[in-house]
Amino acid sequence: MVNKLSPTLFTRKCDIDPVTGCWNWRSSCQTMGYGQVRISGKSWTTHRASWTVHRGPIPRGLSVLHRCDNRKCCNPEHLFLGTAKDNFEDAITKGRHSGGFPSGATKKTRQRKLTDADVLRIRTSGEKAGDLARLLGVGTPCIYNIRNGHRKKLV
Repeated sequence: MVNKLSPTLFTRKCDIDPVTGCWNWRSSCQTMGYGQVRISGKSWTTHRASWTVHRGPIPRGLSVLHRCDNRKCCNPEHLFLGTAKDNFEDAITKGRHSGGFPSGATKKTRQRKLTDADVLRIRTSGEKAGDLARLLGVGTPCIYNIRNGHRKKLV
């Protein structure tokens, strides 16, 4: 299916950032910000399609992760394969984790950055989510999840 794509599609539909080297997809994107492309009636995220076109099939059980942490980037040099655990740990390391923990996670592996006072501030403050995220050292999705009640109480 993906063999219908050519590597030139990515250079035609991407803006290449001369500083970062990211190939920023400028066509259709999902609500989460990942580029998307339709191939033979099936929707693909562009980073997965790019991996497949440039590197070959993605082995079962593995995900395609971004070194650059840029969801629109589909530069194969910025992509790497990892397990679901690798993806989870990568999100924590890069401050994108927005709450909840996989089954089997223990208190020792949990890395909470926010105190109960921080959560209360997030819920009651009129400050912009991006400003709060930078100030508190978490990702913006974390702020939205707390404000929308999707994040569990801190223990």
